[in-house]
Amino acid sequence: AGGSVPSHPKLVSAGGDFLGPDAHMEGWLYKRGKGNKPWTKRWFFLVDGRLSYFSSPDDTGGDPKWSLDLAHPTSASADKEDGMIIHLQVKQEVYTIKTESLQDASAWINAFNASE
Repeated sequence: AGGSVPSHPKLVSAGGDFLGPDAHMEGWLYKRGKGNKPWTKRWFFLVDGRLSYFSSPDDTGGDPKWSLDLAHPTSASADKEDGMIIHLQVKQEVYTIKTESLQDASAWINAFNASE
């Protein structure tokens, strides 16, 4: 597909709302599988209360590798020891993801907590 891919998460807003129903956020995050597997870089996409990831931004036209509905009670917080790690709790499940900077972590945490 070509084109440059932003290194920082991008908040895309429609209708002037910062995080309204038409807004979405996308960017590189790291995810870790079950157990103590290494971090894997994935392109994450948050839109309409659904978090999905793809191998790269070029894959977003197809089906995501993974998707999660955030419509349930959701809370996101930074790890106490490493502020670039985010703990995303949806119902009783906690998902751990990692950002590339503290600024990125703050942006994603705000987006997750706004999408309840």
